[in-house]
Amino acid sequence: MRIITIGRQYGSGGREIADLVAKKMGLPVIEVQHHYAHIVSCMAENDYSDKVIGVSFDGTGYGTDKTVWGGEILIADYDGFDRVASIRPFKQIGGDLSAKEGYRIAVSMLYGIYKDKEKTGDIVNKLKLCKEDNLKVIMGMYDNNLNSVISTSAGRLFDAVSAVLGIKLKSSFEGEASTMLEFAARRYTGSNEFLDFKEVPLFNKEEKIILNTDLLFENVLKARLGGEEIERIAYYFHFELSKMITAACISISKERKINTVALSGGVFQNRLLLELCENILSENNLKVLRHSLIPPNDGGIALGQAVVAMKRIQNQEV
Repeated sequence: MRIITIGRQYGSGGREIADLVAKKMGLPVIEVQHHYAHIVSCMAENDYSDKVIGVSFDGTGYGTDKTVWGGEILIADYDGFDRVASIRPFKQIGGDLSAKEGYRIAVSMLYGIYKDKEKTGDIVNKLKLCKEDNLKVIMGMYDNNLNSVISTSAGRLFDAVSAVLGIKLKSSFEGEASTMLEFAARRYTGSNEFLDFKEVPLFNKEEKIILNTDLLFENVLKARLGGEEIERIAYYFHFELSKMITAACISISKERKINTVALSGGVFQNRLLLELCENILSENNLKVLRHSLIPPNDGGIALGQAVVAMKRIQNQEV
């Protein structure tokens, strides 16, 4: 049977394109949520079909709640998923442009934390994130919800941290700033004891688990303003984020009695974050599924879409 699957990465526009193609070809359309497809691709590659705790971290994808996702933890199998955790939501300013201009995310996160134009402006000027006219535009867009979406994109969080650390304000391709942040972290050769950093609670449990990435970002900012070594802060960010991710997974595992974690999405091309998460999860007796044959980014997502579509056809849902 021939079908068309759509990953719902770009909202209703993607569905409209799929419907047009399907109509011309006389084929059905099956929608598969973007981050769910990432997790299923990892499961399929590892020949695993039982329920998993799926950590799906990437740039952006369209969520079922009509916000932008990208830092999600799901309970998933081939029949469906529940979104049980995410990073702290923030306003993503600038639409597609923000994927290459991490300073926009950094400024919007700063403004979201302090809610004060003067204080935000002082910090932006100290860090040389952008010019005064750009700053005013971003804060105006934030206040008036212009070209802005609520986002849990882990990729954009990495871009914002890269900008704050002065590593990369603008990228020539999506993921460049995040990659350079990883390289900076890998250059750090000290210990992973960060007793001089303010301790951050790893997550809060609200309707779902929320990783305290806003507090982590604030700690990164304070360390940068305090003159801390860039490579040390970069490593600290990776280390603390891995602790947040794995603490959430361990908590979910105990509550839901699921002992397998799948790590997927473009952010897990970051081998440092992947290794940190895998080590902590393994030390806590959780089985880890990861990619080795197909890419964890969108280059491998079609496998997950195809597996979900096949399952729905078998269940006669199509």
